[in-house]
Amino acid sequence: MHFQLAEDVFAAGKFGAKLADSQAGAQAGEQFRARFRNAMGICLQKGFLPEECFVLIWEETLEEITLPQLEQRELREELIEWVKAQRNPG
Repeated sequence: MHFQLAEDVFAAGKFGAKLADSQAGAQAGEQFRARFRNAMGICLQKGFLPEECFVLIWEETLEEITLPQLEQRELREELIEWVKAQRNPG
C-alpha cells in the first residue's frame, strides 16, 4: 500500500532540489507547507486516506526541506489541523 502511494505521489521523482542554505527560515517553512499540501491533495484525490499518507508525505518532504525541531512541531500541528479541515469542510 505504501509502495503504491509513494509511486503515485512521488512518481515524478523528488519535488525538487534541496533548498540552498541561503533560503532557510520562513521561506523554508512556506515551501514545506506548500509541498506537503500539494502532495496530500494528490493523495486525497487518488482516494487514499489521510492516515495512510501523512507520515509518508511528512518524511518525504522533510528529506527535501530541513526544518528546525521547533518549527517542525509547530508546522506538524498546523498541518494536522489542515488535513482535518480538508476531511470535514465547513
